[in-house]
Amino acid sequence: MRKNQAGFSVVEGLLVLIIIAIIGFIGWYVLKAKNKTTTSYNNTNSSTSAVASKATSSSATDNTSLDKDLSDANGSLTQGNQNLSSADASLNDQSRQVTVPTE
Repeated sequence: MRKNQAGFSVVEGLLVLIIIAIIGFIGWYVLKAKNKTTTSYNNTNSSTSAVASKATSSSATDNTSLDKDLSDANGSLTQGNQNLSSADASLNDQSRQVTVPTE
């Protein structure tokens, strides 16, 4: 070995370049993700405001249709709850009939 060695070896130089490249790629990826999120957020806000303005300008007949749909949905929900209650009652009746022998 030489006693007066100076500078970096090729391996050390490549290692530094690889580390810098990895940090740069991570920074680029974060920047792209941030821009994509900001764009999506802006698009969502603009479409939400368009829907809100359309909803406020709808006529009374549209609201009547919506009210009918809502009452139909509530009727279906009530029927579903009744079916669930009867199934639960049936299940409770069957569970009372089954006994587990104990020793």
